[in-house]
Amino acid sequence: TMQFIFLTIASIVNLSAFWHTFSAIIRERGVFTPEVKWGPLSFMKLTHEAFRGNMSTLRHYIDVVDVEDDSDQAKENLGLFAAHFNRFTVVHEEHAKHEDLVIFKTFNDYFPDHAKTWNDDHADDIEKLKVWRKLANDTLDTSLGVADRKAAWDALKAELPPFFEHFEEHLRGEEDNLNPIGRKYLPIALMIQMSRKVWEITDATKWEIIIPFIITGLPRHPMRIRYLKVLLWALPERAQQIGAIIYRNVDAVMWERLRTVVPEIVPRGAPGYKRYY
Repeated sequence: TMQFIFLTIASIVNLSAFWHTFSAIIRERGVFTPEVKWGPLSFMKLTHEAFRGNMSTLRHYIDVVDVEDDSDQAKENLGLFAAHFNRFTVVHEEHAKHEDLVIFKTFNDYFPDHAKTWNDDHADDIEKLKVWRKLANDTLDTSLGVADRKAAWDALKAELPPFFEHFEEHLRGEEDNLNPIGRKYLPIALMIQMSRKVWEITDATKWEIIIPFIITGLPRHPMRIRYLKVLLWALPERAQQIGAIIYRNVDAVMWERLRTVVPEIVPRGAPGYKRYY
């Protein structure tokens, strides 16, 4: 009997180890590599991943948009490019503000001017994006002649791809040189405090753009779940507000997949709502 019990326990342990290894392979993580550490500020890193996903979408539309084509499909492509680019500029500006006024400010408090390079990038890039946003509006403006609209589009087509390469280097630079400060030096209580400040300095109308941008821009569903969980780690009382934003801005399938795993986001009155406090 004891032998049977020991064999049963060994089999359960062996099966658990197998599923752990199998899940690591599915998530493309090295089998003997530790899991990535997460904290209340990890939603900032996931915002970077959403930027990368959105830049792939923008590159696609840069390749297919034809201002001289008057077909319905060409107009739809241009409209989709403009919509994605507008969201990109809004999220970029707010994300830079979060970093400059809260996240990197704290890092600079620990290590003076350590984040200066990336602070300076933010200021330069915001000005460039203002110019490109006007060019995008000119491309959409049908009151302008085709030649003027094409000139605006040609400028965008020439200048945006190099900017995307620069911005990807900028993101990698932050992750390699600044993120370790948060992981190694900041206590959880301070991270939560910083996350709450980030929420407060951005207007609710901007969060209505930022949160769906990140949810739809992240390439894998576990990243979306992680984004919500780390955001709610610092802002549990905002769960249903965040849920309402998502509910209004994603399709039904995405909503069901999210609220099943993170049920506290279900807003009052929606199917599945429960009173938590």
